Amino acid sequence: EYELCEIYSVSRASVREAIKFLKALGILDVYQGGGAYITNNLMAQMADSASLIFALTDGKMSELTALRYDFEILAVNLIYKENNSEAMSAFEEFRRRTEKAETPDELKNIDFEIHGFIASSVKNPILKYMHSSIHTLYENNIEFRNTVLSPNWKTEPLEESREYLLSFIDGLLSHDLKEMENAVACHYSSFTGDADDLAYENSQTE
Repeated sequence: EYELCEIYSVSRASVREAIKFLKALGILDVYQGGGAYITNNLMAQMADSASLIFALTDGKMSELTALRYDFEILAVNLIYKENNSEAMSAFEEFRRRTEKAETPDELKNIDFEIHGFIASSVKNPILKYMHSSIHTLYENNIEFRNTVLSPNWKTEPLEESREYLLSFIDGLLSHDLKEMENAVACHYSSFTGDADDLAYENSQTE
């Protein structure tokens, strides 16, 4: 506290108020006699706050989907520029798992893992935080709207789902920006969020 007072030329009372505020926001964990620490689940707490804001401002899944798409294009671009061999190896492993998947549900889980992996694989800490928050926000709102809508999802044939996912992964593995962007755009074209928004709006007026 004394060091912070000197650094920012403020009183100790001001520093304590700031710490209390950060604790209330869930950014700091404060232990009496043990100091203050950045919380271990900061990402989840910030995403929860974003989910609340998204719901209160009547956010649309189509808008969130478009934002997630833009961030994934940027993230994969950075993976290419950084020559991230670990990420490329992970994409190859996702491809092997996709080829061996035995059910459409297994493919859906792999698909979701890939999106989560892209969000976490960027080395730039600010972009990684923003992208991971968007991914978590997307996941939270999909879960929330599924609860509200109680959807009866149509299960696509196994081989059709496999080819759909493999084309997405092959685009990621291509290391060609144009081919990758086309593959991601095609992958997202099956769910823009518009139909989900319409179903959700109809459920609120019934």
